[in-house]
Amino acid sequence: MICSLALSMLSAIPQTQATNDTVKHVVNLKEVNITASHKIDDKGGKIVYNAYLDKVRSETSAIELMRKVPMLSVDMNGNVSIRGNSNIKILVNGHSYGILSSTQILEQLSPADIQKVEVMTTPGAKYEAQGTGGIVNIITHRRMYFKSSGYLNTGVGTKGSHLMGNFNYAVDKHWAFQNSFYGLFGYSETTSNSNFSDSKDGKNTSQIYCLQTGALRSDNKSILNLKLLYMYQGAFYKEKLASGENKKTNNEYHYLSASIDYSWTASEIVKMNAQTQWYYLPTRNKIGDWDNLENKTGTYILGQMSQIDCTLKPWQKLEFDVGLSNNYSHFKDVYRSTMIRYINNLGAYSELKYEATPLLTINGGLRYEYYHIDTDLKRKRKYNDLFYNLGINYKTSPFCTLSLLFSRRTDRPTYSTLLSEGNYQGGNVILYGNSNVESSYSYLLEAGTSLYVGDCFFKISPYYRYTDKSISLMVQKDNNVMQQYAVNIDGCHSWGSEIWSTLVLMNGKLNFNGGMDIKYKKLKDHGISNSGWQLQYSMNVTYRFFQTLYVNCYGSWQNRKIYLQGSENSYLYSNLSVQKSWHDDHYRLALSVDNPFSNGVNVKRDYCIDGKEYHSSIRYRNTGIRVFFIYKFGKHDMEKDMQIEQNILNNY
Repeated sequence: MICSLALSMLSAIPQTQATNDTVKHVVNLKEVNITASHKIDDKGGKIVYNAYLDKVRSETSAIELMRKVPMLSVDMNGNVSIRGNSNIKILVNGHSYGILSSTQILEQLSPADIQKVEVMTTPGAKYEAQGTGGIVNIITHRRMYFKSSGYLNTGVGTKGSHLMGNFNYAVDKHWAFQNSFYGLFGYSETTSNSNFSDSKDGKNTSQIYCLQTGALRSDNKSILNLKLLYMYQGAFYKEKLASGENKKTNNEYHYLSASIDYSWTASEIVKMNAQTQWYYLPTRNKIGDWDNLENKTGTYILGQMSQIDCTLKPWQKLEFDVGLSNNYSHFKDVYRSTMIRYINNLGAYSELKYEATPLLTINGGLRYEYYHIDTDLKRKRKYNDLFYNLGINYKTSPFCTLSLLFSRRTDRPTYSTLLSEGNYQGGNVILYGNSNVESSYSYLLEAGTSLYVGDCFFKISPYYRYTDKSISLMVQKDNNVMQQYAVNIDGCHSWGSEIWSTLVLMNGKLNFNGGMDIKYKKLKDHGISNSGWQLQYSMNVTYRFFQTLYVNCYGSWQNRKIYLQGSENSYLYSNLSVQKSWHDDHYRLALSVDNPFSNGVNVKRDYCIDGKEYHSSIRYRNTGIRVFFIYKFGKHDMEKDMQIEQNILNNY
């Protein structure tokens, strides 16, 4: 089918006969090798999920689409992790969204706009060394049609309501405007029990509003992308104790960013990309009873992120990348003075990819980063670090790939970890920051084997990771309140294996995506150690009854998590949805039920503090029903036709 498509495209080239008044056009055709693509491509250190090749597109949100991507797991709050490690960085078209969480980034994206998702467990030196879990790069469609189009997604239900959409308008073949908006109002209920405080019933209400606008200019050699983003998020938590005492917590922040991205292809040998982003983030936290909010904290963060990359390909088998980056954040505390003043991170890298043979590829890179923290207490910490990666990929056949990967990366404390202020977590648990926490360093050795059987994909990846100065939570009890604060511990060892399979059965009507991560984890600090096995499993099943009627079921299960002073027991989260589409998927209606097989999610934690045992449990009563309505407008058929040519010939 691929070859016939290529021949039909070549035959469509216009030809002109010579006459006395015309000049004959001669077209010299070169040999073109076109290879078929799988829905999932294994490129050794990178797994690519080609969403545009998925015959069953039943997602109502970008978070749901992530649940079909190999190596990824998504919890009930939409947080993405790799092998249970949430210290990951999510990029969109290779660009960072600053300090936004994975959930906040995904909530701004339409699943209809996502073309590919790349998962890198051992990212190259090109990427900032932050994030030991890995990197997820989401690639969206290029707008090739010259018409207005858009997307509207709205939903209502017992857990909340949302409204999102985008509008794209191409002025001509060079300029296009892109606008999107997102609004969410959600609520949930919890019940907390523990042996160190009274039982409590809580209600959580959250709001998120996001508006993004941008302009895109493109030609044969360059692309200029301008974006402006504003986001507001507020979380309001009310808790009623069995003793009759009431508490209320408000957490609010605004996020404003502006970015410029420019890419230039000088020739087949030289390509360049430059991007810069500025952001402003004011936060407010208030803790108290229902009538009086007593404890107030707040911080203003102003920062910028800039990067320039250059790709050189002097000959066919060798590719060389170099680049520079700088991230700077300035902090100003509203109520206190013993806070961080600024963080500066400067990086430079070089990376090499060499195709020794058509079957053997070797790549490696080296990155230097200068990291500087300054506080109002005149504490200054400077780090000069080298990070590196090495990968060997070998194709034993067109259907089997072997890989061996090694990397050194870091986990730097997050902004919330460094800010020495308390955030109430519910259930008489307060999480405190610690400005003295230092960066941790992770060493990962990973092997991988992947196999294609028809449209089915299988992968197994055994690995070993050691993290020096691992960032963990220390827990202590004080006046019936469980206090948690971040510290550096001696180290953390973990080893295990990731197993993933993607099955396409019954002539494409039944699609299964599922994976299991099993690992042994050991943490150790001064006089304290804890270890044990962890198992995490997720699955996503879609069945197509008819061409326009789908049923989708998602489930995520994990056994206990290992912490320095305790563990967290297993829980199950699931979702079941039925969807119907009309008019070539321009209209879609979906009924979604959260946790149809269980009464919410019950999370139990056990602590051992100074030889005493403490227990707590939180039940999230988030079983609910939601109804989605999705509408596409514009000439999307033109987008589909042109997208095929773009994906095959331009490998985009």
